[in-house]
Amino acid sequence: MTKQQLVHVGVFLTAWMIGCSLPDDSTVTAELYPPIISSTATSLKSLNVASVTVPAGKTTIDTVITVTVSVSDVNGAGDIASVSCSVVTPDGTFLKSAPLHDDGLSPDAAAHDGNYTATVAVSFPKELLGTYQLQFQTVDQSGYSSAVVSLPVRIYNTINSAPVLSNLVAPDTIFVPAAGTTELAKVSATVFDADGLADVKSVTLTIFRPVEGTVANIWQMYDDGGTVAVQPFLISSGDLVANDGIYTFTIPVPSNTQKNMERDFIITAVDQSDSVSVLLRKRVYFR
Repeated sequence: MTKQQLVHVGVFLTAWMIGCSLPDDSTVTAELYPPIISSTATSLKSLNVASVTVPAGKTTIDTVITVTVSVSDVNGAGDIASVSCSVVTPDGTFLKSAPLHDDGLSPDAAAHDGNYTATVAVSFPKELLGTYQLQFQTVDQSGYSSAVVSLPVRIYNTINSAPVLSNLVAPDTIFVPAAGTTELAKVSATVFDADGLADVKSVTLTIFRPVEGTVANIWQMYDDGGTVAVQPFLISSGDLVANDGIYTFTIPVPSNTQKNMERDFIITAVDQSDSVSVLLRKRVYFR
């Protein structure tokens, strides 16, 4: 293999390992390398909703964030085509994107020093607390993009109401089915949160072995209207109506399940401020 071929392979391997992209229609040469983000900074690392006055009826918390990233490119600063910051919500939804500049105009401190800056106006959904991500990426003139670098921003509320659980519905006794068949056992509970259902981060069902004092399984419960194919079973959660506050999980019970045992079904809800509900517990018998 020639020296030039080795360079080509090295560039592709480097791009693959750090998670950046290379244009499909470009010929890689020794001069073409992806740009690199070496450091990031933000003026906002966390925000306590309780310290912010939100007008009645307003559904967002509006604030301004100053962000700065240091960018370098082996082909020179002139090879940088764009630098951007995207805001992503705790549930992975894209909220907005903004360009960063190295032009010496406020809020950028000095032109062409490799530090790109922007003031980003963000409207955080008032009921969607949790950890947001500021995601930075730069692209050069040849279309080569850097790896995405993320900074967390935690939006929380110290004046917070923990979620409240009620109405645990589960069978008193689950009968192990005949050989070659599977029984489906549905478990549900109602969740109320004074800060809104969007504040509910998770509802879990823990299967506990009371005799041994150990946990058998922990399953995520869903308020999805039955649209999720739950892993690893690839069956519906069993939920009937999405976003009504009733969380459901359907447990497949195969014919080889142990008989004459007891299990405690324990349900817990956690909100975006990590406040935990009082748990609900029910003992279920397998026969």
